[in-house]
Amino acid sequence: MAFAEPPRLTTGDGFDVSVEMRGRPTSSLWRYASGTRSRDIVARFTTIGGSLAWSSVSSPLRFHVLFTGRPDREGRCVTQTIFFLRPAPGLEWVRALGLMATLLHDDRRVLDSIDFRPAFSDADAPLRAFARVVNTLGAW
Repeated sequence: MAFAEPPRLTTGDGFDVSVEMRGRPTSSLWRYASGTRSRDIVARFTTIGGSLAWSSVSSPLRFHVLFTGRPDREGRCVTQTIFFLRPAPGLEWVRALGLMATLLHDDRRVLDSIDFRPAFSDADAPLRAFARVVNTLGAW
C-alpha cells in the first residue's frame, strides 16, 4: 500500500486497538481489482481482545467485515470471516473481496509467524498495541 497519510492508531479501554488508513495499492493489478485506480481506500480496523476484529471500509465503496478466532483442540486458531455487504450480489461484491484481499495481502504471512516479543520498530505501532492488548488478556 502507498499511504496518502500515515495510518492513525487509537487505543480504547485497554482491550481494543484501532487503525485508520487511507491509501492505494502499489500494484496496478490490485488497483484494478479493488476499484482504486482513481480513489483511495479509506478503512478502519479495530481489534477487540485477541480474537475479535471489525473492519469498516468507507471508500471506494462501503462494507464491513467481522473476523473471529478461537483455539481448536491442538491449540491452533480457527477463524471465521463474515462480510456485511449490500443485499444484491454483483460487481460491488467482487470489488469488496478485491479490497479485502488488497488490505490483508501480507497479514496472513505475518500473523502466522508473529512472535510477540518487545522488538518492534516505529512502523510497528499497530502491532505493538495489538501485542499489548493480547498480553494484558493473560493477566485476567
